[in-house]
Amino acid sequence: MPRAPASTRLVRLVTLMAVLGAVIPPPACPQSGATSAGPGSLVAWGITSATDVPAGNDFVAVAGGTYYSLALRADGSLAGWGDNRQGQINVPSGNDFVAVAAGFHHGLALRADGSLAGWGYNGSGRTDVPTGNEFVAIAAGGSHSLALRADGSLAGWGSNWLGQTDVPRGNDFAAVAAGAFHSLALREDGSLAGWGYNFFGQTDVPRGNEFVAIAAGDYYSLALRADGSLIGWGDNFYGQTEVPSGNDFLGVAAGQRHSLALRADGSLVAWGSNRGGQTDMPGGTDFVAIAAGSFHGLAIIGNTPPLANATALVDGADMGPVAVVPCDGGSAVVTLDGSGSTDPDGDELQFEWSFAEGSGIVLGSPEDVVTTAEFPVGVHEVTLTVYDVDASGQRKGGVDAAYLTVTVFDDMPPVAELTTDVGVLWPPNHDTVPVFIYVAASDGCTSPENLLILCSIWSSQPDDSGNEDDLPGDADGLDGYSAPVEVDVEYLGDGLYGAIVLLRAERDGGDKAGRIYSINVDVLDEAINESHASTTVVVPHHSRSKQSKSK
Repeated sequence: MPRAPASTRLVRLVTLMAVLGAVIPPPACPQSGATSAGPGSLVAWGITSATDVPAGNDFVAVAGGTYYSLALRADGSLAGWGDNRQGQINVPSGNDFVAVAAGFHHGLALRADGSLAGWGYNGSGRTDVPTGNEFVAIAAGGSHSLALRADGSLAGWGSNWLGQTDVPRGNDFAAVAAGAFHSLALREDGSLAGWGYNFFGQTDVPRGNEFVAIAAGDYYSLALRADGSLIGWGDNFYGQTEVPSGNDFLGVAAGQRHSLALRADGSLVAWGSNRGGQTDMPGGTDFVAIAAGSFHGLAIIGNTPPLANATALVDGADMGPVAVVPCDGGSAVVTLDGSGSTDPDGDELQFEWSFAEGSGIVLGSPEDVVTTAEFPVGVHEVTLTVYDVDASGQRKGGVDAAYLTVTVFDDMPPVAELTTDVGVLWPPNHDTVPVFIYVAASDGCTSPENLLILCSIWSSQPDDSGNEDDLPGDADGLDGYSAPVEVDVEYLGDGLYGAIVLLRAERDGGDKAGRIYSINVDVLDEAINESHASTTVVVPHHSRSKQSKSK
């Protein structure tokens, strides 16, 4: 049967290890290796030198060695503490690591690009990692190291005194674990393989295809079944293989002579030797990952993210996450309320309000749980980001976001006033007279310079009186403005627009009403609300009419 491509095999690996929440990468140190979860804070118990965990809430993986410990942060950097006589906690710098493993006195790490790093005691070449970028998982043993390639094959290096690096052939492996002098592997089909030192039967793996995770201790081995139960074999002098009953386990870790397991409810169980207090695990149900060192235990305390909740308040009324508000004086003031946000762990919260750059929103305080903001006309998206923090105010890594939509609408038309500097043209001497048109315009939501002004003029008497000079609209023997003519207006500032037009001082002597120039203006704001204004300039029939119209 043709072999599945590497991409398909990796999917199978992830699927297999995800059963019942089993973590990836698999246990990978002589006692347990790194299990990953989080981000969260660290807790440790047992031998003191290896349990002085670093502060922080950003750890995603942890591993335990001989009197020392290693951890991986969410930003891809490493941390080490405890015994350093062999440089085993001198972790490499960088932020590109995705897995970590702790041997007796050496450490291994896997980079995001699939390459490996090794440090600490290098007896038998245990830190001389192979080159290449094809690795997806690691394990560190007593004096040897193992790695899993993306194609499902295994690599081993370091001490091979007892055959512990004589990895089996094949491309169907999904996980590895390294004990003091023996090694284990989990196949894609859920079966197990063991090799190396076998004095206590630690490589006599149980038959079956139901396994999803493995761990290797000094001279014993553990495995997790798909049904959530555990099994142990090998050296049992301290009861380290007497696994607890039950089908609710998600993870397992093997120390030198003690064992740990993580239950589905987030609690821990420990058994085996307690010479250093390594089975006196802490109580609680918020653990998400475990590791076992030589005489100590480690766990990541999970952090449940907060639940962000945002609502908009207008004049004290709760509008929920969608607020529709009328414009008032060019904008609308809305209260942004994040006080409904909660944290399942009871942590303190930090708040951060944000919006698109250039939106024109004026925000009060972006870090207050309740703040006010002034919104211009339009549709605006506001984001509330909520972070959980510890007692010192340091962010723990949990984050959530809630979103508001605020629509500010304008339903009020502009105010427009139209005037001219001349209302009557006299005498009717057929001359053209410059007339100044003024439009005073304002709007509650649109600034005056952004208003649209449409101005036009037309005359009540289209008959030509024999003038040769042209006016706007002159055509076919008709005077200017015999049909409405558009007039360009210019913004003068302070809400005032203006234009100069030429009107002819003449009228039809047979029309006792005289000539009437009608000036009309339409003012539109940005919401297309419209107002209208008009005025007239008159050429009266005779001087008495002029006097009466001038009064």
